[in-house]
Amino acid sequence: MCLRGYRLCDGNVDCLDGSDEEHYCRKECSKYEERCGKTGICLAQEQMCDGDVQCKYGEDEKNCNGKCHGGALWCEGKKKCIPKWQICNGIQNCPDGKDEM
Repeated sequence: MCLRGYRLCDGNVDCLDGSDEEHYCRKECSKYEERCGKTGICLAQEQMCDGDVQCKYGEDEKNCNGKCHGGALWCEGKKKCIPKWQICNGIQNCPDGKDEM
């Protein structure tokens, strides 16, 4: 079963073995990780500002300030990262069309 990151450590057991509430929940993140808000979820730094929301409230996509990871593109008009899969897909996601140039 594949779960979105925000469903891990949310207090609701989604996996039969409870691993979504035990295995992935940590009190401290490593120096190469960032915490999703006040949860026990730790994300690799490369997952921050990659355009894909993994934290329940989108904390991993806030305060990117023009710096995106994982091939994502900074969209100045929306002040957010556009994920790699939305670049050059025929759909304009940035007001200036930068993602389709």
